[in-house]
Amino acid sequence: MKNISLFIFWFAALGLYGQALRTIPISDVKTTIMYFPEDVKDVDVGFPDDFDKTYMGKLVKITALGTFNYITNLSVTTSSGIYGFDITYKEDPEKKYYTIAPDNKAITFSEPLTESKERKEEIKDKPDIINTILSIDQDAYLEYRQQQLVYFVLNAAYVKDEKIYFHLSIDNRSAIDYDIDYISVKNKSTRKNTKRMAKEQYDIPYTSHALFQKVKVKEKKSFVIEIEKLTLQEKTKIEIGIHELDGSRDGIFSYTQKDFKKIKLLEDKVNL
Repeated sequence: MKNISLFIFWFAALGLYGQALRTIPISDVKTTIMYFPEDVKDVDVGFPDDFDKTYMGKLVKITALGTFNYITNLSVTTSSGIYGFDITYKEDPEKKYYTIAPDNKAITFSEPLTESKERKEEIKDKPDIINTILSIDQDAYLEYRQQQLVYFVLNAAYVKDEKIYFHLSIDNRSAIDYDIDYISVKNKSTRKNTKRMAKEQYDIPYTSHALFQKVKVKEKKSFVIEIEKLTLQEKTKIEIGIHELDGSRDGIFSYTQKDFKKIKLLEDKVNL
């Protein structure tokens, strides 16, 4: 009965989006991460006892509990519909991170670069600005958060050429490696009315520079978040979130209208 219901569910997924299936390799050694454009409501795997799946917000993480030699299905229900995929086994998949976006009622995949290539490509476009920000000695910080001995630091904010750059660091003093599963940047209301708050928030497009995926024990790393210069309305804020799905060790920073007075002109520090 379970298999019949899964087949119906799978057929519904195909009917809704009308796309050819895309096969995703799942490993029992490495975790596959999928980032959806909408919040995930449910995840269904054809052979649930063979997989470990976790989801939160727009993120799904799935790992095989052992090797398998069959093709099964993965159905992900979001706030706007159902996505369907084929799953196969591969011990060491080349791609582990997938950004999934609907395009003309079909599924398209954007596969992020590996960490080393990501660093090289992202910094290449703006080497002077990014490297300068990362090299500035910080005698003070704007904010910090601490979760289970992982310290999240908002070092400074800079403006140059209609762009705002947030310099952030993670200092892992815990006994467990810290995984950055995703970054969120939102414009949110500071009103106390929760219904109005939900309506008055939206994602802010951002570019990450020198971003990494893991901070090992006793390691400290820094990166930069870049957004377009904007004007905050009254009772709104920019919220920057650094998220770990499994450990729930999140660093959340709020940048309000009054904090904009703390933004530094990058030219004040260096003549580029």
